[in-house]
Amino acid sequence: MKNILGKIFRKYKRDGLSATLKAVIKNFSYGYQIEKRKRKEVMNSGTVKERFTQIYDDNTWSSKESVSGRGSEIAYTESLRNWLPKIIVQHDIESIADAPCGDFNWMKEVLIDSQVCYVGYDIVDDLIKKNIENYGSNSISFEVVDICSDRLCDSDLIIVRDCLIHFSYEDINNFLQNLSNVNYKMLMTTTHIVDQNFINTDLQTGGFRQIDLFKKPFCFDESKVIARVKDHDDCSKPKEMILLKKQFVPTRLSQFV
Repeated sequence: MKNILGKIFRKYKRDGLSATLKAVIKNFSYGYQIEKRKRKEVMNSGTVKERFTQIYDDNTWSSKESVSGRGSEIAYTESLRNWLPKIIVQHDIESIADAPCGDFNWMKEVLIDSQVCYVGYDIVDDLIKKNIENYGSNSISFEVVDICSDRLCDSDLIIVRDCLIHFSYEDINNFLQNLSNVNYKMLMTTTHIVDQNFINTDLQTGGFRQIDLFKKPFCFDESKVIARVKDHDDCSKPKEMILLKKQFVPTRLSQFV
């Protein structure tokens, strides 16, 4: 750092303020473009772990409150936080697996007065490390897990919020197959509220798009939804959390049958 400041000062003494500012801006812009290109390469060719680690490191979803994005902010999750404790009581939920858990920003509010045994999964090492340091307890634990392939613990309720919207069809299929091997009672997950002409699309894992779980290739049965709650803050892409029993959760996407 001292060497850089020294170079800038010598440039200023030699060539004046205007030339120095132009040089600094040029070098900053060049460095920014290199970093941008590196990030793009990771998102295009890196592993899923590398992609989500990059998203975490860069705070790609640009929330000042939560590295998991605006959707994990306290104000944004008010409806969900008021609804979930009722679900826990109504369905005698004693254990929850949260996959992925992100930075635990909103869930910590839900579990303040709860006796539920909770485990949070995420693929980003540093995120899990911080969660363990800040929130780990006898009833709250965190693990580094790839939910598409690693074994998930048996639980009464598995929460998969704002996750499949970032997964490719292939990774969603892998997740559903992996999930089918877990002993759990109910799944709570995200679907968007869209019009009847909406068509689901594929993408590269790490990106974002809306999904309707009741349309192909997901084919969840809407008549089997036990409960639901709007999970958005008057945003342009309204969504909801839905609750289903395990036997009504598809084990794969239609195109992979």
